Amino acid sequence: MVCDLMAEGRIVSIFDKAVNILMPQGLLVSLVERRNQMTAMSVRCPAVFESLSSRRLRLRVGDTAYVKPDRLTIEGLRIDLVTARRFQGMVDPDMAFRFDSAKISVFDRVLSTLGRRDGLLELIGGRLSGNSFAQKGLAIRNRILGFPRSLMAETLAEFVGLGVGFTPSGDDLICGFLLGQKICSMSACRLKPHHRESLFSMLDEAEREIIWGSADRTSDGGRTLIWMALHDRFPRFLLDAAAGLARAEGTAAMARVVGAAVSRGHTSGTDALVGLLLYLQMFGQISRQ
Repeated sequence: MVCDLMAEGRIVSIFDKAVNILMPQGLLVSLVERRNQMTAMSVRCPAVFESLSSRRLRLRVGDTAYVKPDRLTIEGLRIDLVTARRFQGMVDPDMAFRFDSAKISVFDRVLSTLGRRDGLLELIGGRLSGNSFAQKGLAIRNRILGFPRSLMAETLAEFVGLGVGFTPSGDDLICGFLLGQKICSMSACRLKPHHRESLFSMLDEAEREIIWGSADRTSDGGRTLIWMALHDRFPRFLLDAAAGLARAEGTAAMARVVGAAVSRGHTSGTDALVGLLLYLQMFGQISRQ
């Protein structure tokens, strides 16, 4: 997906393990150091961060970056996109995602215990502690649960930009929710016929446009995350978490997977798992009817 954004951009932020480049489309291309940071809009290049740390390479906010089909260049730095380590962010169609009611219940308990509480964790427990973002998020969640499938996109769009941070909590939740929809749609063939085209049908193009139409309310990082999720591309840490949760047997194994995921960002990992859990709970309720 990086190669699809052929254009001139500029560096907007530099961190110890990530460099973010804003492209004219309003999306970020990121250079990252670690495997678990990867998305469909990132390039993993540990050597760049070794050079930045040793001061052999100097990059500055405002530096111009050029993205072409085969390379990305910044002030003399050239990264070969043909051989670079990239990640597509797509759900493995051969992966068996089995989430029965017992496993979803364990996931709920473990996430409630290990999740970080400054974001939208309170949405899964319903016990609010004065977090204004969680209060608004709980109202949105309740509308999603109560409204028909036809209004899901409009209601889900209310989460866009909710919260603070590089990727606001609401954006992380949307990403997890849409991943839940994607993996549950892969399991919908096991449902009764009258359920297959209801909650579990993927968002159509018009519904995706409704959510994307709210993207100007959020940050560059949030906009990029939502854009990827609307194209069925998800962060590596979240796909790894979903696969690990599907394989986990017992509370201890579940806790290891959840613990690793919630360490992502300040609350990004937690909020994404909240979105995933909300959809799985909806899936479990409908599939039992």
